[in-house]
Amino acid sequence: MADGTEGYEMDDDDGEIEASEQPETDEDEDEVWVSFFDPSRIAGALAASSDGLRVEDSAARSAAAVAAYVLVEIADAANNAAVSDQKRVIQPKHINAAITIDDELNRLGATWLIRSDTQRPAAAAGSAEAETQLSVSRLLRGADRFAGTGISLSSQSLTVLGDIAADVVRRLAQAAARAASDAGRDSITGDDIATALKATLTGELLKSASMEASKA
Repeated sequence: MADGTEGYEMDDDDGEIEASEQPETDEDEDEVWVSFFDPSRIAGALAASSDGLRVEDSAARSAAAVAAYVLVEIADAANNAAVSDQKRVIQPKHINAAITIDDELNRLGATWLIRSDTQRPAAAAGSAEAETQLSVSRLLRGADRFAGTGISLSSQSLTVLGDIAADVVRRLAQAAARAASDAGRDSITGDDIATALKATLTGELLKSASMEASKA
């Protein structure tokens, strides 16, 4: 975790990662959302969850934008839960609380099991934990709403958020594959991701995520 985590500080005692200040970045502001995943990696994840359909770049970028947006929403609410709990570090229980009290997030995450006593949720068994944590930390580092807030997450929380992102991408892929099949195509397009969003998200979460996807 020591390499490539500029803008964060790791506390060896509790595995905490803190967003110390807004770092310099070469990314354009409009590219912050898609920086969470490289589009080629997202394309591979979409293809793997959609029976190997070809994935257009617009679909990969849109899916990355949506997954990143959902993570930031959850992290923001989890930070509020941690503050209410008079804690300075976001733990998995705060992520769980954030999802539980928000109707739209609760509908999305009704099947998620978030435990505080494990370093690796079962759903992430095939992923590289350190890479997942680094990807999430980079995303939150680049999100404007966390600039100067000192938001801090345990390493477990970073892994949980990464697993959530992977699940969101998987659900989008499955719904987008159905949309592509209905249209008689052998590839997933950005329009298919837009259709998949309507089957996956609801309310204001859907509206905002759709806007992020359209900008990607």
